[in-house]
Amino acid sequence: MADRFSKLYIALKFRLHGMGFFKALVALEKGRDIHSGFRKDGKTPEYQHQLEIALFILTLKDVQDLEGAIICALLHDTLEDYPTAVSEAWILKQFGQDVLQSLHYLDKNRWENYDVYFANLTMDVNGSLVKLCDRINNFQSMNRGKFTIEKQKKYADEVKKYFLVMAKKARKLFPRQMDAYYNAETMLKNQYELIQLFIDASENKATI
Repeated sequence: MADRFSKLYIALKFRLHGMGFFKALVALEKGRDIHSGFRKDGKTPEYQHQLEIALFILTLKDVQDLEGAIICALLHDTLEDYPTAVSEAWILKQFGQDVLQSLHYLDKNRWENYDVYFANLTMDVNGSLVKLCDRINNFQSMNRGKFTIEKQKKYADEVKKYFLVMAKKARKLFPRQMDAYYNAETMLKNQYELIQLFIDASENKATI
């Protein structure tokens, strides 16, 4: 696990350097300092989640603000899970108002319910894309994270009710990023269908 993490980290670091994304490199190191623990399996570094999202975003076509999206991916859980680890003043100084606003929208604790949370994310070019890619990675790492059937069902229900709706609305608001939204939306739909098949099979097995 540590070897995979190191390879992902080095790959992203040199890719960002080669692209001249020096602000994203600052976010990369800050995120690594903050997310220093391990995931629920006790083996996978916590920060691997952020690295995988950032690397996935780099594969998408026509991301409107690519460096901003990478920064938001690397720091997307920071204000929500580690509010004392970094100040908003530091984020504003390093990355600007747009990134800080996106991170505000990505912080579930800041909003009264999911309806408001996703309504705000839909209106944000980086927040909406990062949230979609975050859920894609959640689905990919369910076994690693030892998700229960109940949690998998919850995540799948959220995709249908919130994520796919957000993707459809956001791609109309940000047409320059349309292909990236379509890519993420298609992946989520396919993952949703596979998860539903697994859930249905598990529930049928339990009734036999």
